[in-house]
Amino acid sequence: MKDGQSERKPRGKSVPPHVLKKAQELKTKSGIPMGAAIEVALGVKTLTQVLTALKLQEEVAALVAAGKLNRSIGGSVVAGSLSLAKALEESRVGARKREKDYKHCHLDDYAASGDAATLALVGHRLVTGTVEASTPFEVVIRPDKEEPLTLHKHDVKLYFLAKDKKVVVKTLEWGDQSRTLAPDHLKDRNNRKDVKARTYQHAMDGGRSVTWTTAEGEQVRGKVAWYGRYEVVLSLAKGPNVVMMRHAVDTVE
Repeated sequence: MKDGQSERKPRGKSVPPHVLKKAQELKTKSGIPMGAAIEVALGVKTLTQVLTALKLQEEVAALVAAGKLNRSIGGSVVAGSLSLAKALEESRVGARKREKDYKHCHLDDYAASGDAATLALVGHRLVTGTVEASTPFEVVIRPDKEEPLTLHKHDVKLYFLAKDKKVVVKTLEWGDQSRTLAPDHLKDRNNRKDVKARTYQHAMDGGRSVTWTTAEGEQVRGKVAWYGRYEVVLSLAKGPNVVMMRHAVDTVE
């Protein structure tokens, strides 16, 4: 609160002396700012409303000072146009987007470690092999005793470690052929659902299992263990992690 703001009188007609006297008594007794005391004396607000608003202002200021609430949206909370819970969630999303690993791709880790992976591709195809390389847009995987395949990442819907294939295949609902997409379909931004980061943040904050459906109908139920700009890591009930590509997510329930 700026200097002098607490003594500011409501704009408009001058305040009658008896109202000022009552407001001064309220200010002295409750410690509320003079401007708020005048509003109570005039019947514009109740004392309870004023005290609640002041408590909220103090809470917002403390959260901003602690770095938990974005200062730019703190004013919206005080004004009542945004709930504190929603503002805190938006602040966590903003902080997440600024973290170094937000644009990380876990296929890079697989390529670095030489771990075998199973990729679920557009067209209801599964490819299992060693990830040999991962670039911003492509992944090179070598199936056992075959030539390496270079795949565009937009054709990858989800993936997981090959050692977890048996468990994951039994756990996931794989959809049906009626929703089969053509290769490169998801490269077109117009063909993708724009599931906002706040959806993933909300699911992660809730710590509960959520059902994720891909553009071809596969359903994965799990808890969000991590999310970034391009991927979401889901922890399945039976243990393994599945990496969902955000461009392939259709619905979240």
